[in-house]
Amino acid sequence: MKNNYDRSISLVCATCASDQFAFDTDQPEEERSYTCIDCDEVYSYDEIMDSNSERISMVVDEIGKEYLADATKKLNNAFSKFGK
Repeated sequence: MKNNYDRSISLVCATCASDQFAFDTDQPEEERSYTCIDCDEVYSYDEIMDSNSERISMVVDEIGKEYLADATKKLNNAFSKFGK
């Protein structure tokens, strides 16, 4: 079973669907303003996360399914040793 289920999610602008944002890396993530490079729309951390919640949920679901499949496989392998 894998130890790492990390994923990267490209967040997109709710206005133009661009995935290119400018932000100040010196500020904590939750306090940053995210400015879309293409349309200049500005989002707070909460706004950008909220507008991408469906994308985030889809990836979380994919990770859950992958983890469940891996765990099932590992358990089946472990129990198959007892059946011999």
